[in-house]
Amino acid sequence: MLCLKLDYEKILNAWSEKGSLYIHDDDYESQIVPQLHPIASEHTCWTAPENGACDGGERVEIGGRKERVLRYKEKRRLRLFSNRIRYQVRKINAEKRPRIKGRFVKRVDRV
Repeated sequence: MLCLKLDYEKILNAWSEKGSLYIHDDDYESQIVPQLHPIASEHTCWTAPENGACDGGERVEIGGRKERVLRYKEKRRLRLFSNRIRYQVRKINAEKRPRIKGRFVKRVDRV
């Protein structure tokens, strides 16, 4: 919901020295500030149209949001949150190294 609290008289008075408020003189009607309803309180609230409909009743294209969400969920499902072995050679070398309590240790050469 978009709520605007504007003092239109103050805006018009402040802008009066700077020329026209309108971009094109021929499109004057489409640029008029909406009149406030006399019952309205200090501000008026406008809500966005339901289901992305515009003034003409056309539906705004969502742009494939459903496909994007499905792609995101698939990528998230495939993510591994544990360390994964990217190269088989690293796994083989790690299995050959001696360990104590799961940690790698150096080999001690006895003479």
